[in-house]
Amino acid sequence: AVKTDGYGTFVRRVTCTNNVWTTTQLWSNTDPSTAFVTPVARDGCVYGTFGTENNSPVNQLKCVNMLNGTAKWSQASFGRGGLLMVGNYLMALTETGQLVLAQVNSTAYVEVGRFQALPTSNVKCWNMPAIADGKVYVRSTSYGAAYDFSLPDSTPAIAVGPASLNLGSLQVGTSASGTFYVTNIGGGTL
Repeated sequence: AVKTDGYGTFVRRVTCTNNVWTTTQLWSNTDPSTAFVTPVARDGCVYGTFGTENNSPVNQLKCVNMLNGTAKWSQASFGRGGLLMVGNYLMALTETGQLVLAQVNSTAYVEVGRFQALPTSNVKCWNMPAIADGKVYVRSTSYGAAYDFSLPDSTPAIAVGPASLNLGSLQVGTSASGTFYVTNIGGGTL
């Protein structure tokens, strides 16, 4: 169990033996701590926007070892934003309204992409994004937005096997006539 707030963080191991529940505190410290947002955990690491309530926007997105509280990596300028774990990705909304996708990776921060999801004037994004049916919903104290990241239901018009694919100058994205997608015949990523 992880407990964190603007005053510190502690981790307790919760076990049940012979129907008796016990907890053991693994560590406690004032750094790292989060203000407002609950971190997420996977494979012995906690991911969250850490810093104190008063030092925003310098709060950092960090990966913290759950056994001893040491930071494995940190990335600056996330502020008091929030994040979700979506499959093997972290989806974060920074305090200034940027939506960020990064890999769940305990050895290094690996950003997949980011964009300004909400206007920057008069913005305080102190919450996490919400996801439903391929759409991402974000809000601040002044604005709200929804982004549709769902994939089309139809099979791609062109499917090629990985052995015959030459990525040379191929770009996947949008054109004047619509969006196109490239997948391999097995459906995996290229």
